Parts: sequence; C-alpha cells; structure tokens
Amino acid sequence: MGINRATPVRTPVLGLVLALAFGCVLGIPAAQAHHSPFVHYEGRQIVEVEGVVTEFEWRNPHTRFNVTAKDASGKDVVWNMEYSPPAILLRQGVTKDMFKVGTKMKFAGFKASGSNTMFVTNILLPDGRENYNDEYAPPRWAKDPGKKVGEALIAYQNREIGSAAAPPPMNLFHVWANDFTDRTPNKLFASVSAYDLTPWAVGVKEHWDPVKDNPYIFCRSGMPNAMDQVHPMRFAHQGDDVRLDIEEYDVHRLIHMKNARPPAPGAKAGPYGYSVGRWEGNTLVVETTGIDYPWFDKKGTPETPGIHLVERFTPSADYRRLEYTLTASDPKVFHTPVTLKREWIWVPGETIKPYHCSFNKNDLGIVQGERR
Repeated sequence: MGINRATPVRTPVLGLVLALAFGCVLGIPAAQAHHSPFVHYEGRQIVEVEGVVTEFEWRNPHTRFNVTAKDASGKDVVWNMEYSPPAILLRQGVTKDMFKVGTKMKFAGFKASGSNTMFVTNILLPDGRENYNDEYAPPRWAKDPGKKVGEALIAYQNREIGSAAAPPPMNLFHVWANDFTDRTPNKLFASVSAYDLTPWAVGVKEHWDPVKDNPYIFCRSGMPNAMDQVHPMRFAHQGDDVRLDIEEYDVHRLIHMKNARPPAPGAKAGPYGYSVGRWEGNTLVVETTGIDYPWFDKKGTPETPGIHLVERFTPSADYRRLEYTLTASDPKVFHTPVTLKREWIWVPGETIKPYHCSFNKNDLGIVQGERR
C-alpha cells in the first residue's frame, strides 16, 4: 500500500543517530540506539510502510524483517526493517511466533537516508494488535490497551520491583539491570568532562567510517565500551577472583583479586584487557590494562594498548542501585584523563540470557529502490 509519511514526532528520549552509529550529530542523545546501521537513520520523522513479510530473522543484536511493499508507481519495493532484539522482546513478553513470513503487516519507524532501510518503532499485526518499542515511540494504532502486545520495559521493571517479596541482596554479587524506569538520557555512559584529544586522536576520529569501522555491526566489543550497554550483567565469585558476566555479546570478564600478574606495559591481553581488583569498603575498584581494541567509545574515538582504566562499582546504601565511574588514561589519545559514569538497578528475578550475536550483510542496509 505504499508509503505514508506521517507528521513529525517528538525527538525520542534516548535518541537515534545519523551519520555515525553512536554519535549525536542531530543533537539527539545517543543511548539505547547503539547497534547496527543507525548510521543510516533519520531521527526527525516517522515513516509508515505496509507490506508482506518475505524474510524474518529472530536474532541479536536486532530482529530483522524484509518487507515487500508498493512504491508510488505500484511496483514492488523491498524494505529492510530492523527492530528490537530478542533479548529485549522476550522481557516484554513478545515471542518469535508473533511474526510470520507471508503475512501483511504495517510498520512505522525511522527511515534510512538514501536506502530502503528502517529502524522500526511500531508494528501492527494482522489481527489488529500492536507491538511497539517504548524507548522510541508510544502506541501508534492500537489505542485500546487490550490491543497492545508486549509490556513496556518501564512497566516490566516497576512491576517486578514493586512486587518483590524480599529486599535486594546486600552485596554486589547478583544481577544488575539497565534502568528503564528513568527516561533521562544519561543512563548509559555520560562523560563528566569533554575529551581533550591529542592531534593524533583527532586525525583518527576524522577518518572514522561509521559503517566499516563500527564493531557493533559485526558483533564485536571491547573495553571500555563493553560496559556501555543496555542488557543485564552479573557479578559472581570464581574461586578467589570475581567474574563479571555481561549479557550483551556474551562477555565474560575475570577480575583478579589475588596472585595477579598484570601484563607488561604495552602488552596485549585481548579486547577486555587484564583486570586486577581490590575492595575499598563496599566499593570494588578494578584496574585494567593490556586492552587490544581499537575504539574507546561509540563515536570513533581511538584507544591504544597503553590505555589504563580504573573502574569503581559502588552499591547504594539500600543496595538497589549500583553507581559506576570509569577513569581512562591514554596519553596518545587524551591530554588529560577522561571520566565516565553510569548506573544499574536491582530488578528481582532478572537473569542473564545467552545473547548469540549474529551479523548479516543486511545489517548494512539495502540500496534505494531495490525490487523483486
């Protein structure tokens, strides 16, 4: 039924980005939207497309649809749709069997600039029910609450917290969740001060290719931006050491508490580096070196094997929140150390689920006007 360009909507609280996957070139805060080709998407208006689903992939970091719709001339046009990941949808009560190949559905979302690619915010199912990504948009078509599919993440977390039969564990060693109950934009990394980059770092950043160089599109991560994610993480004991499991990308960090042997200066210990921890009261302090990963953040700021990270994990007095600060020193990149911060919350019953990230060439979008 072609394309209906709806009226512009308010800027999503957590933002979409144009021209780089994790930046803020539109003046929209980059937080949730940190995967796949957000390099393509315009965050200024919602576009509606109705068509038949010809392909469907239920996978992290995003579910994907190929949809055949009619263009203005009545010819078939293929659209590549990117939607919330299974890791989020399952927590909302949305399952794979709700989306079927061969069915006609209506989609709304942020269209790519120059290609038939869309980040989907709302889906209208054939039976009139609507599922929507509540991080970016409210319900669009199904005003009756009985027609909405999937619980908003805010509602899910508030319900779990409100119905808790027992207080949170009075320690660090359990699952901590990203806070969806607060719509402020800095729930992920927020810089305490502006980066004071060296000329070398400025030159590297100027040549950053938000598609070719963006590791998230290809299911890669490293420190420190492995900590800049929206899925749960869990602290656990591993002998005398501490293990930090991060759901996104199935990351496992080992924090050496005893008998640590940090690598020599400049030596590489993998994308998450070599971490040594100590306790300062109830704060876990972690120093990490030997990181073999090219990017400091999600905007093309580089890092070198000489980077040194100091993390501080501090539970609140009631152990319902976990405050986090990270200070990074990398003389080749920063004139002065950089400090980042964020926090997590306790959500009873939250678990770490397998992520199984998978890259597909469609993650890079499809060309304008591709037909079948």
